[in-house]
Amino acid sequence: MKFALVTDNSKDKSYVCRNNEFIRFDYTNMSRKYKLLGFWNLPALFDGTFVNLNYNEIPDEDYDIIFAAIEKDYRNLDKLKKLYPNAKILGCFKEVWNQNINVRNYVINNTYGFISPFTHIDIFSKYNLNRPINDIRIPQPINITYLQKEFDCEKKNKIFLYSNTWASGRNSKWSNKFLDSLPYEYKITKEILNVYEHTELWKECKFMINLDPTTNYGLQSLQCAALGTIMIGSNNDCQKELFPDLATTDEYHILEKLNQLINDNDYYKNTLKYATNLLNSKFSMGAVKAQIKKEIL
Repeated sequence: MKFALVTDNSKDKSYVCRNNEFIRFDYTNMSRKYKLLGFWNLPALFDGTFVNLNYNEIPDEDYDIIFAAIEKDYRNLDKLKKLYPNAKILGCFKEVWNQNINVRNYVINNTYGFISPFTHIDIFSKYNLNRPINDIRIPQPINITYLQKEFDCEKKNKIFLYSNTWASGRNSKWSNKFLDSLPYEYKITKEILNVYEHTELWKECKFMINLDPTTNYGLQSLQCAALGTIMIGSNNDCQKELFPDLATTDEYHILEKLNQLINDNDYYKNTLKYATNLLNSKFSMGAVKAQIKKEIL
């Protein structure tokens, strides 16, 4: 199957995937960060292609499936249809924070179906979007094997305080009373790090606490589950899926759950086991690939 992921809402270079290697059209290797991020892993499922329409790099291919994250100019969808008349084109999300609602609705109304990774959050109502007639829910995949190969290590009794410092309105804010009540040593970063540096910083921590109040997808919850770190807090979609008992931004409730996890070993093991099993069965590369084949081909 020939697969392409296409967007007009990115500064990233176009690339092809071969055996889980990400290679630019000029044959230079992409940053390894792409292997850690869900959206960018979609082409790797099928040794496919990522195409950024902003660079006017148009592969001469006969694609079977195109996931079109057209978010800036509706005419780019019409362009895709003319370039690849045999492809089954489905709309999908790349970003929601800087999307053009009119463009999004045009894509929803003029594609075979629309792909959304959200399970618990009604993203269409939240942003006043049209509801797709063919509403297809497919998670963004995570390369569990690669993550564990790169970052697996022995866990220490430490807490990582997660804060998204690069997106407006998403900083976690902790009270001094809350910080003073934490039972373990904690780590925090106040600067923007690349995804590799960021993961290196928290990988040893047994727990991660996230007070981000926004209702986003939640790639960080997936990464935590893959590396055996329990995330407590957050309102994101993946947190509600993988750690449903721990999805909250209330400081008192977070401390209560953290102490329960520390003092009740069975609760700790069962929480991690549930997240790990669901991660493998729903969000792994193999699981997402199988779902795409089942629901779209």
